[in-house]
Amino acid sequence: MPFRRSHQKSHHGCSACKQRKIKCSEERPECSTCLKRKLRCSFLDDHVPTASHSYDLVHRPESYTQQSSVNSDPLPLLELELLHHWHTSAAYAVSQDEQVNRVMRDVIPREGLSHPFLMHGLLAISALHLIQLRNDKDSLVYAKACIRYKQQALSLYTPHLNNITRSNCNALFAFSCLLSILCSASETLDITRTAKGIEDIVGIFRLTRGVAVIVAQARQWIESSEVAILMRPGHFEGQRVNSHSNGAPSDVESHLRHLLDLCNETCKGSISMETYTSSIHYLIDSYMAHFIAADNTIGLAWPVLVDSRYIDFLLPKDQLSLVILAHYGAVMTLLDDTWWLDRWGRLLIKLA
Repeated sequence: MPFRRSHQKSHHGCSACKQRKIKCSEERPECSTCLKRKLRCSFLDDHVPTASHSYDLVHRPESYTQQSSVNSDPLPLLELELLHHWHTSAAYAVSQDEQVNRVMRDVIPREGLSHPFLMHGLLAISALHLIQLRNDKDSLVYAKACIRYKQQALSLYTPHLNNITRSNCNALFAFSCLLSILCSASETLDITRTAKGIEDIVGIFRLTRGVAVIVAQARQWIESSEVAILMRPGHFEGQRVNSHSNGAPSDVESHLRHLLDLCNETCKGSISMETYTSSIHYLIDSYMAHFIAADNTIGLAWPVLVDSRYIDFLLPKDQLSLVILAHYGAVMTLLDDTWWLDRWGRLLIKLA
């Protein structure tokens, strides 16, 4: 009785040979049997290699993780939406200065490609802007994404403050400027849905003061870069700005100067007097500078300029420090027409 010639089983044969239950030569891209019979040859384990990424973005909301097929990666639809929104809308809503807006739209995303913390910060602000524009079911998706982007950005940003170099200083400075916007908008839009306290404000103030550290170490590099426009005279180096302007409402300035007089009377001879008076002086300067430069971002410089001891006074709820904070909040209410400052001033007044 003739015996069937044995052969090694094919485990990686083409689809056509497996369907016909015959041995496949497993040659790629076409096996010899299909080539001889002029059949279409395909292998089930063929796949398109995926491109490697320079860095990983945060986990996406579930609604954005739909896969088109088993052999393809999901498109980062949320990131694409937020980046598109940044280029078409959010970048123009940061400042009234066209040069600042150009840097926001063109320079910051480009820097973000090399510095993930900046890209995460950009996406977080874009998500916040969408929350402010929309009041629908998608707001929760954007809020969750913003929290993730913000946390990831801060975890990547903070270690770099101990190693500021020529290659990362521009991105660090740009992010530190965005951080004030990100923190104030996050609180006023209440994306965490948690009660706010004075310790939250102190945390924000301390966080935003990182910009002074960056400028102190990399001022020359930043001034010769494309992000130099974000550096206003005197804002991040502890210098006073010219506080004379014909465009500012005189009643607000008079209230601030009355506060200064009150401080001089109640703190005379106190070791904390200089801390309080300089804080009020900087508040007057920041308020007046807003009208000189017609830029809403200037008001956020005050927490960076004040003596760090003033911020320390806030935690034990020192009475005069809270009065000064309430006046800062009153100044910020004048900027409620700016989306990322809307209700920020009122929140400060409430907590003070």
